[in-house]
Amino acid sequence: QQPGISRTSVLIERVMTANANIENEEKDEKLEQSIEQEQEEKESAREIARRLYNKRKSKNPESASDANDAILINKQDEQLTKQGTNSPEERKDAQGLYDEAVEEWTTFMFVLVLSLEIATNMTSSLSQQNGIVQDNDEMEWESSDEIEEYIATTIMQDDSGPNQDEKFLFDQIEQSFFPERVMNLMTNVTQALNTLFSSPEGADTPKVIFQQLYQVQSKCGACIGNMAASMHNWRKQEPESRQILRTLIDAMQTIVCNTGTPASSTSCLSRAMVSVSRSRSITIQEVDDKDLALLLSLLVRNNSETKEEEEEASETRLNAVVLLGIMCSETHTEEVNALICHSLLNSMNNDESVLVVGEILNVLMDMYADDDAYHTVFKNEGVLSKFQSILPTFRQRIKETSNLSPDEEVNLREIALNASRFIKYKKNDSNNN
Repeated sequence: QQPGISRTSVLIERVMTANANIENEEKDEKLEQSIEQEQEEKESAREIARRLYNKRKSKNPESASDANDAILINKQDEQLTKQGTNSPEERKDAQGLYDEAVEEWTTFMFVLVLSLEIATNMTSSLSQQNGIVQDNDEMEWESSDEIEEYIATTIMQDDSGPNQDEKFLFDQIEQSFFPERVMNLMTNVTQALNTLFSSPEGADTPKVIFQQLYQVQSKCGACIGNMAASMHNWRKQEPESRQILRTLIDAMQTIVCNTGTPASSTSCLSRAMVSVSRSRSITIQEVDDKDLALLLSLLVRNNSETKEEEEEASETRLNAVVLLGIMCSETHTEEVNALICHSLLNSMNNDESVLVVGEILNVLMDMYADDDAYHTVFKNEGVLSKFQSILPTFRQRIKETSNLSPDEEVNLREIALNASRFIKYKKNDSNNN
């Protein structure tokens, strides 16, 4: 792994050096154009010398200094010809060197990306890939019983683990130390991005470097998420298991600070964080205040310009909600609960994705299902009244959202049904108390 990272550093330096040479050539060219413009506006030194020479010669044609003056003018001509920037050929060479450096960089990174993509597919258990897609055109719901019956018969979860062939493959992969190499690669890519973001030269870094680093980082995240979910013997001890999530959080901390980060990078890393948290039972006690602030900031992340980026950004927000739900499944302080509850309620009222809103309702219902669980926070934040306020709108949005898959629609309708029951239960509980 280390030679690969060294190679990466060398290639980055080569691209940046070649890019700097082109920028210097462009600056010199502009300077030359400025000088030439000034010379056009003023009488040049060569013209002054010729005029004086011709004047002396007209007065004294036999002057002995004629030869010396002619030599002097020729030297001035040569100097003026050499002034300015490099020749067009030299500028072309600089561009050629840059193109070669970029090609070598992209080729090297493409091999990494392709290798990681293959590894990601290899480490994905068949049980992770299974899923039934039902044709559900113009589905109408007459009653809650009909919804529950459809859910029971249609949404089937395959809880079976890897089969024997997969177990053998995963054992071989683990014994080859491949998972650790991917972890090291992720750490080194994160460090490389940190260095570029923090260095004075970072602002001048060609976009192609960031694009490739983001892509490798995303592929590493996807591979790590699959390995954590499928390879149960890999880093199964608690300190090592937590380090998997730590690596992903550090990567996310790095890229969210940069406004140029593509939405696909945050969605991919957040997806991997969900996979690790689910498979390794990560709780809120295992993240610090900075990590929690990161997760809460993802709730409002919307770095998108195109429809595709908008979908990626909404997936990041959805994954952040899921992560908070997983981590809050264990006991935590009321202060932390109040902070999370307030953030979730704010997103519930403002998020443009009905899927995100549905998941927030789910998490809040799980969080406050127990009457004694954070009752003060539940009351102070007005969770019940906000559920009552949003439920009609939520139901309407389910009907109006045309791009939902059948499974998504069923899931959202189930959430709406559960939310209605949750409201009734909490109202009765409030009346009794």
